[in-house]
Amino acid sequence: MASLLPVLALAQPVSLSWLDKSPPPSKQGVAWGVPWAKGKIQKGATFTLTTAGQPVPLQSWPLAYWPDGSLMWTGHAISAAPDIAGPLELAPGTAALPATAVKTTSDASAIEIDTGTIHP
Repeated sequence: MASLLPVLALAQPVSLSWLDKSPPPSKQGVAWGVPWAKGKIQKGATFTLTTAGQPVPLQSWPLAYWPDGSLMWTGHAISAAPDIAGPLELAPGTAALPATAVKTTSDASAIEIDTGTIHP
């Protein structure tokens, strides 16, 4: 299983590397957390991820806060693939959107989820 290794984020951007030095051999979801130094990233911040200068679609969420309200830990997830080799950089900013958005529809009898690749 592929995994990313962050270091304590004292400055931005944060450099990330694959634990086994290479991306996963096939597409798969990867999630990781980043610890932030007190006061470095304010509550409500958003993040961007790039590899070789190219944006990578990213989901981020807060995990913990310092007493001053700044972020202590954030969680992040991507759809990793062999072409996301790195180096990866995480920084405050607006995340890239995926090429195909997930669409949902529902009625009283069913909920349909269309990923663009797989749908009912």
